[in-house]
Amino acid sequence: EPIARADPVALVAGRDDVLLRGRVDDLSLADAQAFIARLNVHFADDGLVFVAARADTWFVHLNGLAPPQTTPLLQVRGSIHAHLPRGAQAGQWKRWLSEMQMLLHDDPRNAAREREGRLPVTAIWLADAGMANASSSAAQGTWFAPAGREGDVARGLAAQGPVSVAP
Repeated sequence: EPIARADPVALVAGRDDVLLRGRVDDLSLADAQAFIARLNVHFADDGLVFVAARADTWFVHLNGLAPPQTTPLLQVRGSIHAHLPRGAQAGQWKRWLSEMQMLLHDDPRNAAREREGRLPVTAIWLADAGMANASSSAAQGTWFAPAGREGDVARGLAAQGPVSVAP
């Protein structure tokens, strides 16, 4: 099953383009879960399922959908236009990204974040898509992953199936 990183980010609309302001990495677990729940309700019929390995590290399970061709977030500078999804299904992925932006823009948590001087979560940046093989013996039992970002991929993959993750 395809899975991709789904980083919460802040975008800024310029006069002629949209710029990446930055990755939002100061979310509380409650806020992350609320954002993810909102996304999951909206995209339930499309086959997208969002999960959080930690409050600031999200993944999306693509449930049989072809993964988009993307640019890793660390490579994006300035305008996002050249870094949007590419490939056969690019139009669909761009539409979904726009829907994500509209859902997140209207979320009251973002207004509170801005009042507190923190970046709002205004978009999701999809990247690093790949396949998770749920039929392998490694996809069952207990996986071990270090705390922090080093173990995020293992925790994100484990969220899809009969796997537990221990420190």
